[in-house]
Amino acid sequence: MENTTDPSKRYLSSEYLEKNPSWDIDDSPWKADQVMQILSDNSIQPRSIVEVGCGAGGVLASLRAKNPSALMVGYDIAPAASTFWPQHAAMNIDYYVGDFLVLNRLRYDVVLLLDVIEHLTDPYIFLVKLREQGGLFVFHIPLDLSSFSVLRETPLLHVRDKVGHIHYFTKGLALAPRVLRI
Repeated sequence: MENTTDPSKRYLSSEYLEKNPSWDIDDSPWKADQVMQILSDNSIQPRSIVEVGCGAGGVLASLRAKNPSALMVGYDIAPAASTFWPQHAAMNIDYYVGDFLVLNRLRYDVVLLLDVIEHLTDPYIFLVKLREQGGLFVFHIPLDLSSFSVLRETPLLHVRDKVGHIHYFTKGLALAPRVLRI
């Protein structure tokens, strides 16, 4: 069922859900704790938080307890992700299926991109378009590249097949500036 022409198609079909039936919701409390640590370390008390690529919505649900009055919004392009959202119905979080850059009309204090960048065809262009949508951006980027993963190759092929990574990063690559010449 692999789609080799457009990597985003796997999220628009049931392919991702079939390979990841829990949508990795078990990782959500840990990710939310990391976000809260970043906010706390920088004395930030956001009035609004959006998660782009929110998946099952667990991170926003985990953040709700520590941000009871903040506007919380999640976007995901995957229709199948919405099957998880009803479990968070009582938490006053708005979830939307669709492209954040097309649907969004607000500017948020905090924009979360947790395990998203590695899935995008052109992360740089996406980030350029995104920068006007928020004040503070919090990223979680898996660092898949290592001498072991490159030599063995199998780990990289596994994350490409299972979760759809099309870009791989080291810490240096993730943080390196890029100059766009148009």
